[in-house]
Parts: sequence; structure tokens; C-alpha cells
Amino acid sequence: MAKQTKIEVVSEKNEKHNMRVKAAEFLEKKLASKRNEVSKKTYPVKGGLATAKALHDFIQKDAQWKFTESLGIIEAKRVLEEQVHSINGKMTSELALGALTIEALYYFMTKEEGKGYLKASAFVNNLLRPVSEALNASKADREEINQMERDLGTLQDAVLNKVGFEGEDSLLTEILDELAAEMNANE
Repeated sequence: MAKQTKIEVVSEKNEKHNMRVKAAEFLEKKLASKRNEVSKKTYPVKGGLATAKALHDFIQKDAQWKFTESLGIIEAKRVLEEQVHSINGKMTSELALGALTIEALYYFMTKEEGKGYLKASAFVNNLLRPVSEALNASKADREEINQMERDLGTLQDAVLNKVGFEGEDSLLTEILDELAAEMNANE
């Protein structure tokens, strides 16, 4: 009877290990898909044409840069010109930018200095607020990817180190339960 119990334990461990391998493969595919989706995604920036023109003017005339940051200025200007052209040509009614452009604009805006209420008010309303809101949406997607990467690392570590069934980490159990539900829904 002892041998039979031992066989069951080994079987449970192998089954658990196989589940971890399947979950890791599933999460790896899901992560690749999410990365691809986010790389092509654009985020709406409130204010439409007025904001697009204000951002373009800021990049064109006021954005401070050093050395290779000049490449960011050139690319942001190109993207903003395309957006202004698309909005003016009625191809689109809203300003939509990729995460990299939004991050670059925000970075250059962090260097901005000025004087007086009028300049501060114009800066906040026409530049900072619209870009900050779009940046927050972009950060949410990036955080989702980061969490998926952490979960995948935890799973891969469990697969490589063959963590024992009884001493299983609660985080690993949570990840496996969540992925099992998704995997079952996709079957």
C-alpha cells in the first residue's frame, strides 16, 4: 500500500508540473500578444486639433533637449504633423498618439519652465493635462504587461526548480488558478 501512495504523490507532482508548464506556455503566448497589441496601440489625447497644434508648437519652439534627445524632438514633431494633417483633412476627429510619443512629450514637458499665471494655465490646460491623461492610460497597459512578466517569471522558476506540491507558494497558486480559468475558457 505504501508503494501505491508513493505512486500517487509522484503522479500528483507530475500532473502539477505539467499544469505549470502548460500555464507558462499559455501566459507566454498571451504576453507576446499583449506586447504586440500595445506596440501598435494609440491613446486618445483630449483636445483634438487645438491640443495637437499646441503640442506641435511646443515641440517646434520650446522643448528643451540635449544631445540624442534631439531625435525625440524630431520624431515627436513628425508624428504631431501627421496628426494635425489627419485632423485638418477630416481623416480623424481626435488626436491619438502611441505610447512612445506620449512618453517623449511628457519628458520634454517636465523640462518646461515659465513665469506667471497665464503661461502656467495655458501649459496645464493645453499640454500637461491632456498628455498626462493619455500617459496614465499607457501606463496601465505597461503595468499589465509588467505583471504578466512577473507572473511568467514565477511560473518559469517553479517549472525549472520543480517546487514541491506541498510547499507551494500562495502567489504561484493564485497565478495558476487565474490562468487555469482563462485556459479553460479558451478551450
